[in-house]
Amino acid sequence: MKNYTIGFYLEKLYYSPQFEPVIKEIIKRDISYVVIIPKNRERDELNQRGESIKHCQEEGFTYCFEEDDCECNIMIFGNTPRPIHTPFKKSALIMHGVWGGKMVNYASGLNDVDLRFLDGEFLENSLTKLFPEKKSIYYVSGYSKLDSYFEFTEEDRVKFLQHCNLDINKKTILYAPTFYPSSILKMSKKFPEDLADYNIILKPHSHLFLRKKYTKDLHRLESWTKYPNVYLAKFNETNILPFLHASDLMISDMSSAVFEFSGVGKPAIVNMFLRYRLLHRIFPHKITKRLDTANFFLWEVGDTPRDYAEMLQNAKENLTNPDKNKEKREKLSRHIVGIVDGKVSERIVDKLLELNNNIQA
Repeated sequence: MKNYTIGFYLEKLYYSPQFEPVIKEIIKRDISYVVIIPKNRERDELNQRGESIKHCQEEGFTYCFEEDDCECNIMIFGNTPRPIHTPFKKSALIMHGVWGGKMVNYASGLNDVDLRFLDGEFLENSLTKLFPEKKSIYYVSGYSKLDSYFEFTEEDRVKFLQHCNLDINKKTILYAPTFYPSSILKMSKKFPEDLADYNIILKPHSHLFLRKKYTKDLHRLESWTKYPNVYLAKFNETNILPFLHASDLMISDMSSAVFEFSGVGKPAIVNMFLRYRLLHRIFPHKITKRLDTANFFLWEVGDTPRDYAEMLQNAKENLTNPDKNKEKREKLSRHIVGIVDGKVSERIVDKLLELNNNIQA
């Protein structure tokens, strides 16, 4: 059985951008590692395992299948840990996103690890109040995913827009809705026409490709590709950072992506005109159980339009004046995302090596 110091359990390809800066730092230090790729889930509409294999091959990452005979000193999860075939001695959590307004961030199961990396002081304060007995496993490192942002150049921006067949001389809007609750079906069918003076990049959440229940949402996005100023990201374009770098404004819903965009100093709009399922329209208290309503003030990191017309107005205002909400944006994004200095992965790897040393002691 082959042994690795650190394993990354790639439950979903969607988690890879959070892991990759850490993997690159591990490679730089010549530490043994492996990416563990599980089998497809029955409900997946796409061959996610195949896409994960392809991605690891393109990036030159060491990988194996979950059913293979290998073991790790430390296994890193991107979501709630679960029993897996690969044996390991210690575990860690690098959550696949920052706080995104949903109660899942406080799930007790996320603490079922030996070491949990946190982004900023907001989550540290919240979790310490909820689980004071778990305080010793928390380590505030910052948000590892944003480390890679510092590698981009102006040339990268131009090449990316050309790849999308968009005008490099126009300002760019990134519409990156979440899967639920979402504003997609509340948006005008002529959304690209209403903002025809700008490039529009559509970056769907991976669930829109993987789950049948979001077929209508995906079809709405696909219908906008008939406009020349629109590019729709593919499923395997998992890393949102090239999209963030190329864009001047993000429009989203109550999504962690808003804080990623704000974290690199750019304006975002948080749509509050959302479409709810019939169950949640009849019993609204059921949806509030999923949402972190106590901390809704954090969405003031950007404008929060209540209808489509207000969103259009906000978009034009922010594109004309990117500093419109700068002071509040910087304060709230730092509170959530933590320090954005390109060195988060270094801190994470240092801490992982401490954990590994404790195993060997």
